Amino acid sequence: MLAFAAANEEQGRNTLHSHWQIWTKELNSEIRDALFDNDPQVKYKARRKFMHIIDQIASANLGDDFEVSHDCQAAFTYKSEHPESLESTSDNHFVDRDDQIFRDARNKILAPQLKGCVTSCVHCENPIPTSDIINLALQRWRDTALQQGSNVEPVLPFSSARMDIAAYTYSYHMDQKCFHMTDPFWGNKNVRDILLHYTFDEHTSSHKPSCFKKGNDCRFYLPEVSHAQTNIYEDPDPKKYITTHRLLEGDEMVTPAWVLELRRPMGCQFINTHCKPISQVFNCNTNIRIGDRSQVYYSTLYCGKSTQKEDAERVQRINNWTYKRLLRIEDQVLQNTRDQEEVPDGFVEGLCRMLSAMNAATTRNVVSATMAHLLVSMGGNRFMFSHGFGNLLIGQLEAALEGQKVDVRVRVNKFKGETIVWPDSSSDDYIHRPKTDPFHNMCSYKMCMNYKKIYKSKQDIAALNEHDNNDDDMQDYERALGQGYKAEKYNFSDTHPGYKFSHLAELKKEVIPKVYYADDSLCRIGQLKLHKADVDKETYNLRERYAKTALLMFYPHRCLDDLKMRNSYWEFFALQLTLHRQSEQTNFWEKGFEILQNIENRQAMDDVSSSSRASDRVTNMTECKEADTTTKHPNQSRQDGEPGLNDILNFCEDEDER
Repeated sequence: MLAFAAANEEQGRNTLHSHWQIWTKELNSEIRDALFDNDPQVKYKARRKFMHIIDQIASANLGDDFEVSHDCQAAFTYKSEHPESLESTSDNHFVDRDDQIFRDARNKILAPQLKGCVTSCVHCENPIPTSDIINLALQRWRDTALQQGSNVEPVLPFSSARMDIAAYTYSYHMDQKCFHMTDPFWGNKNVRDILLHYTFDEHTSSHKPSCFKKGNDCRFYLPEVSHAQTNIYEDPDPKKYITTHRLLEGDEMVTPAWVLELRRPMGCQFINTHCKPISQVFNCNTNIRIGDRSQVYYSTLYCGKSTQKEDAERVQRINNWTYKRLLRIEDQVLQNTRDQEEVPDGFVEGLCRMLSAMNAATTRNVVSATMAHLLVSMGGNRFMFSHGFGNLLIGQLEAALEGQKVDVRVRVNKFKGETIVWPDSSSDDYIHRPKTDPFHNMCSYKMCMNYKKIYKSKQDIAALNEHDNNDDDMQDYERALGQGYKAEKYNFSDTHPGYKFSHLAELKKEVIPKVYYADDSLCRIGQLKLHKADVDKETYNLRERYAKTALLMFYPHRCLDDLKMRNSYWEFFALQLTLHRQSEQTNFWEKGFEILQNIENRQAMDDVSSSSRASDRVTNMTECKEADTTTKHPNQSRQDGEPGLNDILNFCEDEDER
């Protein structure tokens, strides 16, 4: 694992769950591009490697092919006529029904009518719900276990309470970690695997209101047809193709929209994609998605949304109910239906004003108890990152090198009795960095990743002590992740405005620069027309702007002349690109070319509309039977996504209204 980012969210405004983005070394840009390489051999090898990695981290099955006994009359006749047939796996007993049935099983109105019957018996052809296939497998293991002396109850399906107990105690009973389970049934790992994932990872066949936030079909694409092995499905719609231009290769790559079809045995059509190791350790549900940029938006934007409306709702309802009752009391006093002596002077008005103030306050400051505890333990932040962040202000650096005015922070220090006012800016930190190695040939991006300016204490300024290890400006979450400064400090050049009062310190862990530059600084690579020597004025300007921004980030410099060749940024950048392609020495940071390509890939994705996301095979091969959207889903409550529970205030009546 290279990095991770976690965002915490409330589930139904009660319990918490988190969304994790994980970057792994194996799933890199090289294997991603090879998945759609023009060479069939390269593509085949890359896909085999990719599938192997995916099968290790994601699963859509309850275990190995489990054995079942479906003793319908047709199956009995077949076995009597074919005694050599001994196979009894679920894949040999059942088959998927028509693709349209799967599409209907995703439908808001039609799904409850199908009741999960998306498979059928190969012999009698009767529709079978996937839950029955799972129970048939459990029944076979139960019958065997009873013969071996198990105390398992003979009734199937198990109650939800029994399923919960089996799921929550999985990590305690399995692998003899805490308790050695000797029962032939409850100690059978295959059985417990099924119960664990069936409890946590089975998508309900009638769906939930949240399934239909984006339309009449389940947005999770469940149920999904069975698959014998993991493979990639390419959406055939050419309108969904993504064209990216490769900087190093100088060509363009057309990639179809695609979805991952995981190995999914019979009976697992409603199982969501999960991670088995995580489930088996933490006894919880998981949901795995691979490489979709929408996941990043989901974690950052959705989990960063305000939840004040939901969190404050109950408090405000109580306040409103009390407020109305007080007004009713005041009205009764005015109409002489209640003795005025029962109510102190100004009591109603004062209490109403207080409640109004409480209403105003709770619309801004209320969070749930679980989220409040998390925010306190995480320093007020619902996000957690494997790395800290630095700020790389390319726009400010460019303006400073051009002699333009830049925004700075004005600092005041005393040195030998003299008050010194000096401008503090990150652009000066790079331009006036130390002249010794390793800084001389270090680009601004790498310096932002590995070094940070810290300020000297008063004693250090007086004594010119360069060995202060003060980390007071370190964020709490950074300290929790082991961030800090190494002992050695580096003096800025004496041309730095604050060289007497600050110095550079190397970080123990590198940070991720947040780069700030103008929107038009880095255009699409295709607009640069890499293969053309003579270009029009518009392309020339795009090239100069692109090259200047790239060099400011990834080439060491102290003035703009360091970035030019014959007064051209593009000529100098093209030279560095050629040297890198030929594996020759260049001071342009090698990682910079990869970052520029990542920016191009991101821009290509941004240029594609959200409607161009890949559809799965069932969606493309079938039609959505539109239903009346005014009809409520059977599970739909007062508001979508909220549990259908009555609030206690619904039962509160004023005694005068009884």
